[in-house]
Amino acid sequence: MTDTQFTAAGGPRTVTLSVPVTVGGRTIADVTLRRPKVGDLRRMDKQKGSDLDKTLWMISTLAELTPQEVDEIDAGDLEAIAEVVAGFTGKGRD
Repeated sequence: MTDTQFTAAGGPRTVTLSVPVTVGGRTIADVTLRRPKVGDLRRMDKQKGSDLDKTLWMISTLAELTPQEVDEIDAGDLEAIAEVVAGFTGKGRD
């Protein structure tokens, strides 16, 4: 089960991966995402590709992960991470 930890209000969020990934000898068990800035949102909007491509770009940017590291994340963990990203901007909230 993926665990999402919320730190200080408005601060970065950490998602513990249910399936850790190893790329280039580096093992990643937790993904910490900083809050996006307006500039991040502008750059994401300019990214070519699908909504998924844009989401993966944003995750890579906010978590300081390479695209290769993001590509290895389990689909279930990706869903949890994407929910955190959407929560930063209010998207996906009830």
